[in-house]
Amino acid sequence: VLRPVFETATLYKQVLIGASAVLLLCFSIFISMLWLKRRQDSLYGWFAAASFSWMFFVFDMYVQHVPIQERLWDTLVFASVGWLVIFMTIFFHRFWNLRYPRFDRFILSFGIIGTLTLYLVGDAHFYFVSSYIWDNLLIVFSVYMTWFIITQCMNCPTREAWMLGL
Repeated sequence: VLRPVFETATLYKQVLIGASAVLLLCFSIFISMLWLKRRQDSLYGWFAAASFSWMFFVFDMYVQHVPIQERLWDTLVFASVGWLVIFMTIFFHRFWNLRYPRFDRFILSFGIIGTLTLYLVGDAHFYFVSSYIWDNLLIVFSVYMTWFIITQCMNCPTREAWMLGL
């Protein structure tokens, strides 16, 4: 009795996740093309990179048979969440026309070192490092990003800023 309901719900879930991944891919390509036309507006490039990162994370929920070694796949999934936070942080800075070159270098270096660490750490420690160290450091950057958005919205209360903050 429950099997048909379960199969239908699973089908809807798979279709919605797959459709979301495809829409995110199309959106990411569109934003990338905008950035290629307007390279002086780097916020498009950072937003496109963040969108690709998010698309990969959503695509992971859709994939049933991982096309590469499972451990490498997990590294890419955890890294994609990290790069999403990093790219969005830089995007928010660019949105408000703020440049923090040292901070940008620091956060990009953090992403590179973190990704390499996730790749190089042994299998026995991977999930500990990815879940308890990498994710918690990303929470710190996310809290910074949230604080930054709130303070910018308070200092520059435009409709666009508030919509972006939501």
